[in-house]
Amino acid sequence: MENADKTLDKAAIYLEHADSGFVIIEANAPVLQQQAAAYLTGKVSSKKILAIDLKTAPRDATHLSVIRQKASENPDVSVFLILNFHTLADRIETKEIGLVRDLNFSREPYASLNKILVFFLPSFFVDLLIRHARDFYDYVPIKFELVSEDSGALIWQNKPTDTADEIFLGNRILFLRDMINSGELSEGKKAEKLFELAKSHGKLYQHDEAIQRYQQALVFYQKLKDRRGEALALKGIGLIHFSRSEYETAMEYLKQALSICQEIRDQVGESTILSNISLIFKARGEYDTALEYLKQSLNIAGEIGDRVSEGLSNISLIYQARGEYETALEYLKQSLSIRREIGDRAGEGATLNNIALIYRTWGKYEKGLEYLEQSLSIAKEIENRAGEAATLNNISQIYQARGDYETAMEYLKQSLSIGRELGDRAGLCITLINMGNIHWTKEEKDQAMSEWREAYQIAREIGHAQALAKLDELAKQLGGKDLTFIFPRPR
Repeated sequence: MENADKTLDKAAIYLEHADSGFVIIEANAPVLQQQAAAYLTGKVSSKKILAIDLKTAPRDATHLSVIRQKASENPDVSVFLILNFHTLADRIETKEIGLVRDLNFSREPYASLNKILVFFLPSFFVDLLIRHARDFYDYVPIKFELVSEDSGALIWQNKPTDTADEIFLGNRILFLRDMINSGELSEGKKAEKLFELAKSHGKLYQHDEAIQRYQQALVFYQKLKDRRGEALALKGIGLIHFSRSEYETAMEYLKQALSICQEIRDQVGESTILSNISLIFKARGEYDTALEYLKQSLNIAGEIGDRVSEGLSNISLIYQARGEYETALEYLKQSLSIRREIGDRAGEGATLNNIALIYRTWGKYEKGLEYLEQSLSIAKEIENRAGEAATLNNISQIYQARGDYETAMEYLKQSLSIGRELGDRAGLCITLINMGNIHWTKEEKDQAMSEWREAYQIAREIGHAQALAKLDELAKQLGGKDLTFIFPRPR
């Protein structure tokens, strides 16, 4: 802990001279937070210090109520060391993001205590602060990192501006691994954290690692006879196989999950998995069977009071695949109405995008742009950067269809910039393919090949089956036998 001691010595000097305010100390492992708190307590001699471990706070308590109470009970304490703040996320419906935003709203009440509040936070939680509570993050005058260079933690190059999901997920994976390996978790909690770890690996397209973690969680769920957890783990494994176009294996796992949901009468889970299974049949081109599963999903959703907007959108996609655009548009408009009624802004933006695609297919470009501009406005309003990038990509396709390649390329460059910022490698694949298409059309073949090769490299690394299929089709259209036309194998 030699390097950590040097950092904590600096923190101690700051605490000796400060009168009030906030401090952030970035520390992942709970034991490291405790050691750091003990070190500071012994090091700072001019002020009385009290550590507050929120992990032991009453279930119905908030962080603000606990800290206010401690400040009231200990008026002579100048410095409060707040440990395990992130553990309160399980008590909030919107989990970590909700807790981060709640901290933002609590800034003024905390400042009014006129104390020094030192928040010990894991790296992934600091990442969330930067993305979702910038006011609070910027308000904190000083931050210290107890993250060693050999820990594997991903460090922001420029914390105030970078917001890459890849960094956040990487740090979350490290944090979850530390928790799982700490030996402090019950089997139930270990299963829960393994499941979260699997999802994080999946979002980074680390499919083999994700499957391994889902399977580990599955073993615990089976041992604990937690049938709902078992179904969730099986579904997770199935969806990873689906993303790799391994449809038979995906179907096996999803049907096991479906059987459990039906057995325990988990109608929400049953409806979701029926919808997932429909996607496999859609991918195989078996549209009638896909529709049957989707309609079963919709019927169950209706029974339990779900407004079924997502199911309606999925049905529309099947009709689009069959070329029945009028019917597809009817379902999308129903979905849009429901999403607006319930205030689902992200869903509204996605549905507007899908409606625009139909108008683009019909050659009604102005109408398509009208819907896409609405979608783009929503994405910016709710700070949905991934949605913004996807919409910019779709806008580019309309300008490309009209032969306005310069404008199309400008939109693609904006989309590419956001994709790189977010670390959205799947989105980058599609954007690079589209940019290559424009360069090829303009006889800029070297640039086209360069962008397709970058897309191919990314698609191979993350196992992006859709992008690889697009590139394979593209290679054949250009006269090649397969993908080696775009990306020759090394000799």
